Amino acid sequence: MLRSLLSLAMLWSISHRANGNLEFGRTQISKMAGCFAVDYTFSETQALEPNYKLDSRVYDATSEHDIYEWIVPLSDTTNEVHLQHIFIIPMGSENFIMKHQGETWTYGATDLHEYQGSNTWAPKAIADTSSWRRSILALDDGPRYACAASWQHKKGRDIWDCQQTYAPIPGRETRDMKRSDYQGLDRVSSIQVADTYWLERENNIKVREEALVKVRLVKEKGKIHYRRVADLHCAPALSWVEARQDLWAMQRRVWAEVLAEGVFASDEVKNNTPRYARALELENSFIKGEESLNVLETKFRQIISEYRHFEISTRKAWESLTSRF
Repeated sequence: MLRSLLSLAMLWSISHRANGNLEFGRTQISKMAGCFAVDYTFSETQALEPNYKLDSRVYDATSEHDIYEWIVPLSDTTNEVHLQHIFIIPMGSENFIMKHQGETWTYGATDLHEYQGSNTWAPKAIADTSSWRRSILALDDGPRYACAASWQHKKGRDIWDCQQTYAPIPGRETRDMKRSDYQGLDRVSSIQVADTYWLERENNIKVREEALVKVRLVKEKGKIHYRRVADLHCAPALSWVEARQDLWAMQRRVWAEVLAEGVFASDEVKNNTPRYARALELENSFIKGEESLNVLETKFRQIISEYRHFEISTRKAWESLTSRF
């Protein structure tokens, strides 16, 4: 009798904790949506490779322009929320608007696609299935990196702490800092959420991928601060998003099917054209009403296939590849 009562108590405790993580996480993730003034800063702090010279520059995205982000939940179910970030940069009487990263938050996921280097991702089991998986998406909604952790209330703060996960070199580094001397980033992220802001702190290590090893070059600290502001600052993005959200939903659905196959490897650039640029051409066609969504889906699948490395996306080839790192 006592053993039965203890078993029931344990089951109740596990169920109560799981439901608590689900609801608590949903509450915090909902606070990440809205209109925000954004400030990005990143700098190198400590060389790890003997001959590495610290880059003295500080990446400061708002040094010349204010940046706003409209973060909108494009899909929201009990266990999953997809937040799409939209850049808005006021430039006189005009606004520069562009799709930024997407992030899909999934509660109770059993695996994630872990970045392995060389533009290759592979499924990895998640030990704690009562955690929230955060999957960061590329500009064409393809994979970038993912990590899983529980939302917690610690020292008066609501925090999601995720330990090391590997990721491709950030766009800010290749595009704005003109870096090509490394290929990946070991990321440690901590997200803190409040009613009037949210903050992502990063403690990263820049990695050069060589034939058989990952060479850790330098430590980097970064901070992305989202300060909630009146929605009018993001008003130009509302109709812009509405006109495109059906296309983006199709792209996320297609990618879900592709990643469900297992290992995924792809060129980022082919014939001097990035994969996301090809997807952007389809988006422009969709906005102009030139082609139906069904036709564009067929073309989108073709683009993924053209850039994909099918010879790596097999178990035998994957086992060979993993020995590199």
